[in-house]
Amino acid sequence: MSEQEEDFATMFEASVKARRVEQGQTVEGTIVAIGAEVALVSIGGKSEAQIDVAELKDEDGDIEVSIGERLQARVISTKGGIILSRKGVRNAATHRELENAFEAGFAVGDHKTSTLQDLEAGRRLEIGCLSGAVVELADRLAIPVPTTRALHACTVLLDDLRLSRSTDA
Repeated sequence: MSEQEEDFATMFEASVKARRVEQGQTVEGTIVAIGAEVALVSIGGKSEAQIDVAELKDEDGDIEVSIGERLQARVISTKGGIILSRKGVRNAATHRELENAFEAGFAVGDHKTSTLQDLEAGRRLEIGCLSGAVVELADRLAIPVPTTRALHACTVLLDDLRLSRSTDA
């Protein structure tokens, strides 16, 4: 195989491996250029994505990123080029951090919810009453709430099981 054929094969293989993106997908990329209205972001595809410079500015109107910095953004369009937006991505990251803290059992704030207080004290959980009220009201209004109904049934069942085990011990 000639050197030219090897170069073509390498480029072809790279293009096949190029990242495919879809609308709604969150991507991470590197800022490669900043213009007056848009910035170009390399996200590993065949061409750069664009993001509105207004989304890269702070409250004072100053651009808060520079060329070479990485950012996360959501693909909002793939028609005629890839268009990105940071809207909602920061909130999603914060939401993910909260979920991770919850799963790890970290305290979030200095308070305990009333449900946690009831659980620790061995009392019946009020969540069953709350979800029960939603199911009852939905029945009166003939509104189907199958997910809430199932969650209510599971919550009451688990609470009953927990309380019966604590009295058996």
